[in-house]
Amino acid sequence: MLNLPTITEKDYRAAEQMVAFGLSGNPPAEIAEELRIVWEEIQQKYAIQSNQAFRQKASNMLSSFKKMLHSINTSKEDKQWFASELEAMEADLNIEV
Repeated sequence: MLNLPTITEKDYRAAEQMVAFGLSGNPPAEIAEELRIVWEEIQQKYAIQSNQAFRQKASNMLSSFKKMLHSINTSKEDKQWFASELEAMEADLNIEV
Protein backbone atom coordinates (compact mmCIF):
# COMPACT_ATOMS: atom_id res chain seq x y z
CA MET A 1 0.00 0.00 0.00
CA LEU A 2 1.21 3.47 -0.78
CA ASN A 3 2.17 5.68 2.12
CA LEU A 4 -0.27 8.41 1.14
CA PRO A 5 -0.93 11.59 3.08
CA THR A 6 -4.44 12.86 3.58
CA ILE A 7 -6.12 13.02 0.19
CA THR A 8 -8.22 16.05 -0.61
CA GLU A 9 -11.07 15.90 -3.09
CA LYS A 10 -8.93 17.94 -5.49
CA ASP A 11 -6.02 15.47 -5.13
CA TYR A 12 -8.39 12.54 -5.64
CA ARG A 13 -9.75 14.03 -8.85
CA ALA A 14 -6.24 14.85 -10.11
CA ALA A 15 -5.08 11.26 -9.43
CA GLU A 16 -8.14 9.94 -11.25
CA GLN A 17 -7.32 12.08 -14.28
CA MET A 18 -3.64 11.08 -14.27
CA VAL A 19 -4.41 7.37 -14.10
CA ALA A 20 -7.02 7.72 -16.85
CA PHE A 21 -4.52 9.63 -18.99
CA GLY A 22 -1.85 6.99 -18.40
CA LEU A 23 -4.21 4.17 -19.32
CA SER A 24 -5.54 5.97 -22.38
CA GLY A 25 -2.12 5.98 -24.01
CA ASN A 26 -2.13 2.18 -24.43
CA PRO A 27 0.77 1.53 -22.02
CA PRO A 28 2.57 -1.81 -21.73
CA ALA A 29 0.67 -4.38 -19.65
CA GLU A 30 3.00 -4.02 -16.64
CA ILE A 31 2.58 -0.25 -16.53
CA ALA A 32 -1.19 -0.52 -16.96
CA GLU A 33 -1.37 -3.00 -14.09
CA GLU A 34 0.70 -0.71 -11.85
CA LEU A 35 -1.57 2.22 -12.67
CA ARG A 36 -4.62 0.14 -11.79
CA ILE A 37 -3.05 -0.97 -8.50
CA VAL A 38 -2.14 2.60 -7.57
CA TRP A 39 -5.67 3.75 -8.44
CA GLU A 40 -7.20 1.01 -6.25
CA GLU A 41 -4.96 2.03 -3.35
CA ILE A 42 -5.93 5.69 -3.76
CA GLN A 43 -9.62 4.75 -3.83
CA GLN A 44 -9.24 2.63 -0.68
CA LYS A 45 -7.36 5.37 1.17
CA TYR A 46 -9.93 7.99 0.16
CA ALA A 47 -12.85 5.75 1.20
CA ILE A 48 -11.27 5.00 4.59
CA GLN A 49 -10.46 8.66 5.10
CA SER A 50 -14.01 9.71 4.15
CA ASN A 51 -15.48 7.10 6.49
CA GLN A 52 -13.29 8.28 9.37
CA ALA A 53 -14.29 11.89 8.78
CA PHE A 54 -17.98 10.93 8.69
CA ARG A 55 -17.68 8.89 11.89
CA GLN A 56 -15.94 11.78 13.65
CA LYS A 57 -18.65 14.23 12.61
CA ALA A 58 -21.36 11.78 13.69
CA SER A 59 -19.64 11.25 17.02
CA ASN A 60 -19.43 15.01 17.59
CA MET A 61 -23.11 15.45 16.74
CA LEU A 62 -24.21 12.65 19.07
CA SER A 63 -22.07 14.09 21.84
CA SER A 64 -23.73 17.48 21.36
CA PHE A 65 -27.17 15.88 21.41
CA LYS A 66 -26.35 14.11 24.68
CA LYS A 67 -25.27 17.39 26.24
CA MET A 68 -28.43 19.12 25.01
CA LEU A 69 -30.56 16.32 26.42
CA HIS A 70 -29.84 17.50 29.95
CA SER A 71 -31.10 21.00 29.26
CA ILE A 72 -34.29 20.05 27.42
CA ASN A 73 -37.44 20.83 29.36
CA THR A 74 -39.46 17.67 28.80
CA SER A 75 -40.71 14.61 30.65
CA LYS A 76 -38.41 11.98 32.09
CA GLU A 77 -39.92 9.40 29.72
CA ASP A 78 -39.20 11.56 26.68
CA LYS A 79 -35.60 12.06 27.83
CA GLN A 80 -35.21 8.31 28.33
CA TRP A 81 -36.61 7.64 24.87
CA PHE A 82 -34.28 10.21 23.31
CA ALA A 83 -31.29 8.79 25.21
CA SER A 84 -32.12 5.27 23.99
CA GLU A 85 -32.38 6.54 20.41
CA LEU A 86 -28.95 8.16 20.72
CA GLU A 87 -27.52 4.91 22.06
CA ALA A 88 -29.05 3.02 19.12
CA MET A 89 -27.46 5.49 16.70
CA GLU A 90 -24.08 5.04 18.38
CA ALA A 91 -24.45 1.27 18.07
CA ASP A 92 -25.46 1.54 14.39
CA LEU A 93 -22.42 3.68 13.67
CA ASN A 94 -20.22 1.54 15.93
CA ILE A 95 -18.89 4.60 17.76
CA GLU A 96 -18.59 5.66 21.37
CA VAL A 97 -19.39 9.15 22.54
